Amino acid sequence: MLYRRSMLVFPDDSGDPGFKVAKGSTPCFVIALVIFDDDLEAEKCAVAIKELRRTLGLSDNYEFRFNGSNRDIRLAFLRCAARLEFRVRAIVMDKARIYGAELRSSKDSFYRYAIKMVLQHNFGKIRNARLRLDGHGDRELGAPELSLPRGPVAGRRSAGHRQAQDGGLETRCVDPVG
Repeated sequence: MLYRRSMLVFPDDSGDPGFKVAKGSTPCFVIALVIFDDDLEAEKCAVAIKELRRTLGLSDNYEFRFNGSNRDIRLAFLRCAARLEFRVRAIVMDKARIYGAELRSSKDSFYRYAIKMVLQHNFGKIRNARLRLDGHGDRELGAPELSLPRGPVAGRRSAGHRQAQDGGLETRCVDPVG
């Protein structure tokens, strides 16, 4: 029996999915994906980060965050990450340009939609992948709660980017690596 490798994808967000900007919600929402070509690369990364925590004298449960970490810790983390094999894809959403009532009224719907958009606009770079959501376990891409929209996305493609109108949000996904 042949082993079939599958990618492992970890989403993370920045900002918040709320729309009350006047009351403190962020004007933009970002979803970034860290993509490993297989489980072994993800395990190597986990070990390297654990070793870095110990080298820096941090708890094994310490979460590296750009905000709130001092410069030396950020640089040590970035040097460690630079040696690892993974890719990153991200989408930045200007919430002022979102007009879909369901997306504006349900943080959960908006969060799922943001993940769908970064996955849908992946320029063929994500295939045969499992999505790992913040401690919620593996979910196969295409599970009902994260299913990608069927059919072509209305819009145009030109000069290294794709623009689409979908679900009340204009997305522009740029593929910097071609």
